[in-house]
Amino acid sequence: MKKTAYLLLAVFAIMFTGCSSDDDDVLPVQDDKGTVTPPAGEDDKEKPMYKYTFEGNVVTSVPQMNVTTEPTPNTMELKDMPNKETGTATLVLGGFSVHVTGMPMPITIGEMTIEGVEYVFDKDGNCSFSKKNFQVMAGSYDTTGSLEGTIDAVNGMAQMTMNYKPGSMPFDCVTVFTYRK
Repeated sequence: MKKTAYLLLAVFAIMFTGCSSDDDDVLPVQDDKGTVTPPAGEDDKEKPMYKYTFEGNVVTSVPQMNVTTEPTPNTMELKDMPNKETGTATLVLGGFSVHVTGMPMPITIGEMTIEGVEYVFDKDGNCSFSKKNFQVMAGSYDTTGSLEGTIDAVNGMAQMTMNYKPGSMPFDCVTVFTYRK
């Protein structure tokens, strides 16, 4: 009975496996730590959206206080990208903590979801993106700032630098996200 069930599963798997006619138009998968999700659906009514997901590290500094954190694991997504040329996307950076010497508790910066990030791809598939001014809630902090970054598809790297002020903190923070294949 088990052999029959496995045989049927194999037959169904073969029957439902197929290839799309536009496989050449799919962005490459980075590797097990950075992935690219190609557009979903081929329905004319559904607008395809690209999504990059990177697992890398963040380093945060508070220049006025001469504080820099150790690299900590984090995830960055650049999503809701309607094409591989130019447009606006949504950037999501996972929450993280900033440990400031002399303070009893770290400052916990919540996840940031920043919409309207402008991006452009070059002929080699590399992407640059930026947002001159943003205002978002990062956990319990009303956070304002700017960001810029690049995705180097050829060398398997991504970097994003964010200058921001969380809540009523009197100093600016700089967080750099990096991913290397």
